[in-house]
Amino acid sequence: MMPRRVGLLYAIGLVIASIAFLIPADAAECPGPNKVPHKDGTYDFMYESWIKKHPNRDHYDFGRCVENHLGDRSMFVDWKRPQVKGFAKAKDVVDAGIESPTNTSELLDSDLWYGSAPTSFNAPYREIKSKPKPQEAAVRSWARMSVPTDGRNAEKTLVEMSFEFISDVTVLANGRFMYRYLWQDNLAGTRKPINFVTRSTTIEHAVKNLEASTYVPLQSKFTGSFIIDNAAPAYAVVAVEFLDQFNQVVASAPVAIYYPSGRQP
Repeated sequence: MMPRRVGLLYAIGLVIASIAFLIPADAAECPGPNKVPHKDGTYDFMYESWIKKHPNRDHYDFGRCVENHLGDRSMFVDWKRPQVKGFAKAKDVVDAGIESPTNTSELLDSDLWYGSAPTSFNAPYREIKSKPKPQEAAVRSWARMSVPTDGRNAEKTLVEMSFEFISDVTVLANGRFMYRYLWQDNLAGTRKPINFVTRSTTIEHAVKNLEASTYVPLQSKFTGSFIIDNAAPAYAVVAVEFLDQFNQVVASAPVAIYYPSGRQP
């Protein structure tokens, strides 16, 4: 049986104040310590995957970032296994990451496709090695990139996006668990919202509480939904996909979630 639908969460000001998450401040540069340069005569960029202890909480940031050094053109990026896909404008980045309660990791090979006529090379990245034990504290995910409003004319319709996703779980007085999913785009107030879909059975089930279409618009303030379930939490990383005005997938990012154990993430 799938988790029971409960309702839509809109009033979350106190939650946001207590969590106090921030998108990485220096968005035009990858923030990690181990950048790897790559040049091919047309494109000039750096990529990196890094793990950093969160300064205020017992969590670790797993970051994946591509930094475009060109001053005259944007660059398409599709880093396959990390599920990071989007555009870096001139002198900008495609930066995405997730939080994990553990820093246990392994280095995995992955194709990184890039450019207007995409070519690829092997760009290893650091992935969580084993499923960490969930904590009551929330896990955050982020993506800073540009996405096209028309995938058929991508480079001429790019808009910047600063996406943030939060997942947490709370034990209720009756012993059940409340799983909450929140999302926002800090730049949505400057243009039309970007729609997104998730590749998570649990989140899709929660999204049905919106009583809307499959596509969810990213607002400039946190919105979201939740479910309540008897099962204790497990941790997983799933993909979200961002859509153009025709609801075609044009970008993606990983998000960390808590979900009821024994079910599909």
